Amino acid sequence: MWIIDRSVLIIMKKTPFLNWLETLPEGDHKTTLEEINQYPTCYLLPPYEDEKEAWEALEEICEDVFCEEMSAWSTDESSWEENRSLENFKQWFDFKFSAMPVDLVEGDVEKEEY
Repeated sequence: MWIIDRSVLIIMKKTPFLNWLETLPEGDHKTTLEEINQYPTCYLLPPYEDEKEAWEALEEICEDVFCEEMSAWSTDESSWEENRSLENFKQWFDFKFSAMPVDLVEGDVEKEEY
């Protein structure tokens, strides 16, 4: 086992995200929060020493995460929420930080750009 030099941000969608999904024209998005949060997204962040550093990291990347979460459901950026501030992020998502991800897999981590 190895502790890796990253931290983790785990994202769970809240009611405003679900409400936004219901406004999308592409496809039938009748779903529940439980269904869309069945497999939460985890983001690797730089390591942090304390909660203040974790919040600073989140503030820097919250717009990117917002966009990533919306792009998984719609590629039409004109339909995306425009207010991607940290305050609005907290309205749309529940989240947890983890400071110590442990790699249980032998071998190198492979990366793939998409």
